[in-house]
Amino acid sequence: MASWPRGFRLMFDRLKAASLPPVPFDLRPGVRVVDAELFRRSLVEEAMLGPGTPRAETGALQQDIRELLDHCPEVQAVPAPAPERAP
Repeated sequence: MASWPRGFRLMFDRLKAASLPPVPFDLRPGVRVVDAELFRRSLVEEAMLGPGTPRAETGALQQDIRELLDHCPEVQAVPAPAPERAP
C-alpha cells in the first residue's frame, strides 16, 4: 500500500474496517451489490495490486470504494481524496 497516496490509504483503511450495508443495494444506477463482503474483498484485492492498474489509473476503483463507503452505516459522504502535492 506504500505506493498509494495517503488519502487513498486512509480511505482503504476505512473500507477494511467498515460495517457493510444490508444487501441487496444499488451502488449507483445500474449497479446492484448482492454480496457486499465479496464486493469489498474484490476491491481490497484490486487495491493491493497498486495504483498502476487500469481501474486505479482511471479512478474507477477509487470511485467504487467511495460509493461503497457512502452506503456503510457508520460512514457517510466520503469525499474524494485531495491530490497530493509534490514536495
